Amino acid sequence: MSYAKTVIVSIIFGFLVPTILYAVRLGLCSPWPLMDETSYQSLSLCTLFWQLSPLWVMLTQRMLVLTAVVDTTARDRIQNPRADLSYLRWAYAFAAAAGGIPHLYEWAHAPTPITEYVQYMVGNRFTRAAATLQESMLVPLPQVLFMHVQQVLVSQFDQTLLSSYHLGPMVLSISGLIWVLLHVRDLKRAKKTQTSWLQILAVGIITTLVGGPATAMVVGWAWREEILATAGS
Repeated sequence: MSYAKTVIVSIIFGFLVPTILYAVRLGLCSPWPLMDETSYQSLSLCTLFWQLSPLWVMLTQRMLVLTAVVDTTARDRIQNPRADLSYLRWAYAFAAAAGGIPHLYEWAHAPTPITEYVQYMVGNRFTRAAATLQESMLVPLPQVLFMHVQQVLVSQFDQTLLSSYHLGPMVLSISGLIWVLLHVRDLKRAKKTQTSWLQILAVGIITTLVGGPATAMVVGWAWREEILATAGS
């Protein structure tokens, strides 16, 4: 119970505050080519401090549990087993908002609007399909497919997408979503839910596109916890 009560405060002081301080530090930096050695080292330390946010969240929550919150777990486990659900729901909503708002901000301030990008991809499908069909009459099919895949990779994926700055969050997001799907699979195997995989994946994809991978993780985990709480009551 005490841990459920302190989730939001721990996220604020362990993650949001370091993130805001890191963003302010980035805003005060000179452009990368003009940065001197001292500024570079200072920025590296700030980056390391921000990357350790999960540790700060854990330490903040631990200190709050030990000093500021009365633990009622032993009593609630018998008298009110679902007492922590209300705190967890607030925590899920807060975490989903914290993950979704930056994602929506990036959408709104992207150099190219997402609608134009989708229109570009959909519009070019027809011309590329026609060209591939015509080309396949002269070139063996495996070679055509290889050339087509290579063209898509070169034209639609910017080189910066594969940089370390983008690769880390991508791997982290994909790993988190796989982790949630594995827990959902456990629910399906235990027959705790009759929701089809098609519905689960559709909601997950839409939530990821609209709110980002962090929001999708929170929504998936919250749904799982609600099912377990209902089944155990």
